[in-house]
Amino acid sequence: VVFQDTERLIRDGYGFASLFSSAIENGVRSPAVERGPDMVLPTYSDLVSGAQPYAMTSRWEGDDLVALGQSDPSFVANFTALLGTPFPLVVGAASAAVGATIGERRQQQRTRAMIMQLETPPEPELQDWTEEKD
Repeated sequence: VVFQDTERLIRDGYGFASLFSSAIENGVRSPAVERGPDMVLPTYSDLVSGAQPYAMTSRWEGDDLVALGQSDPSFVANFTALLGTPFPLVVGAASAAVGATIGERRQQQRTRAMIMQLETPPEPELQDWTEEKD
C-alpha cells in the first residue's frame, strides 16, 4: 500500500515547479512576438484546491502482480507533488556527487598522463648511418 498526501507535497514542491515552469515559459517565448506564453504553472491556491491524494495497492494473483492506483487527474499537480518528495533531492545530490567524482577522476588521469610523458626518456635521435664510399 502506498499513500501520498498530494496537497502537502504540492506545498513542498511548488518552488521547484515554479523554476521548471519559468524555464519552459522562457524557452518557448519568441523574440518576434510581444505576447509571451500563458502560465504553465497555475497559482498555488488553484493547484492545491481539490487536489486528490495518491493511493496505490498491489497484490499477487497467482503469478501476476496486480497494482491498482488512483491519483489527481492533473499532471501538473502530480509533477509538483513529486518534486515535493525527498527522492528528487536525493537523486540530484547523488548526481552532483557522481559528476564531481567523475570530473576528479578524469583530472587525475590527465595529470598522470602528463607525468608519464615527462618521465619517459626521449627517443634517441635517428643517426645517419650512411658511410662514405672510397
